[in-house]
Amino acid sequence: MKRMVWVLLLAALSATGCSSREEPTLVVYCGAGLRPPVAELIETFSKRHRVRVEPVYTGSGILLSQITLARRGDIYIPGDQFFMQQAVDKGYILEQAAAAVFIPVIAVRKGNPKGIKGLADLTRKDLKLGLGEEKACAVGRSSAVMLKRAGLSDRVEPSYTATTVTDLGNHVKIGTLDAAIIWDAVARFYPDEVEMVDISTEYREVLTVPVGVLRFTKNRELAQSFMQLVSGEEGKQVFARHGYTVSLPK
Repeated sequence: MKRMVWVLLLAALSATGCSSREEPTLVVYCGAGLRPPVAELIETFSKRHRVRVEPVYTGSGILLSQITLARRGDIYIPGDQFFMQQAVDKGYILEQAAAAVFIPVIAVRKGNPKGIKGLADLTRKDLKLGLGEEKACAVGRSSAVMLKRAGLSDRVEPSYTATTVTDLGNHVKIGTLDAAIIWDAVARFYPDEVEMVDISTEYREVLTVPVGVLRFTKNRELAQSFMQLVSGEEGKQVFARHGYTVSLPK
């Protein structure tokens, strides 16, 4: 009778897709502006290692707050070394590597109808301007640094602030913003609606995108393998195919 009960129990578990061994899972905290290439790499990694990967996409600063509260997860991919260093200082990072490069640009509507030429034009009162929130996302912090370098911090008043760079890009795309400081890669999401205005190298802050293994990981080897995929040659090819810069400009 007992043997029959076990047989029925195992059959029920099998029918509901359960088993005594849970599928390995990785939690990846990733900046919103990195979603396209990272999503492709997650799919590749999941199939290759037969592991479930749960991504969380939002602003880099918000992600760090989530990690602090949750005390769980395996990988952190912010859009800026600044946020990674905060994670390091908190003791959250076991190891890290470089994945790509973000170059800030001014995104404008196709044809640049407002005639924007550089940061100084962002002081104009006739512009609907979008900026990232400094503490929430990497592009917000970077924008604040560049405007300060240019001596424009007190003269630029955004019409809209966002917690993710993709939100800014979408607003320029649909025309609710005339301009926004975003990443070059994000501007390339919208080739038919958006074009880029370069920021002078005198003020421009180019950021290295890091990927790190969190100390909360319960499967360090898998997390290391994912980090190596993202930061290695295969990962760089995926980033490049999606329009991301993979090495520092000369």
